[in-house]
Amino acid sequence: MLKELDFDASGMYSCEVSTDTPIYTKPSDDQELTVMQGQLEDPHISFGKPTYTVGEWLQVNCTSGPARPTPDVTWLINGKQVRLFHFI
Repeated sequence: MLKELDFDASGMYSCEVSTDTPIYTKPSDDQELTVMQGQLEDPHISFGKPTYTVGEWLQVNCTSGPARPTPDVTWLINGKQVRLFHFI
């Protein structure tokens, strides 16, 4: 039993069985184990300034808490998914 797993515990696991008499060794198949971490914090959105005018570039940031695998960020405006064209 492994306790207090961290991300380094992720990987391929196998075992091997052997006996002395008669000499016998047999490995198991490899099995992959992934250690995951869900987000511990809610995402947070922030704007470069509180008000924008038509024609300006919108500066906005979405910050996610640490997680593994890395979360994907999807942008929504008025509940509809949008495609952004420029990231800084």
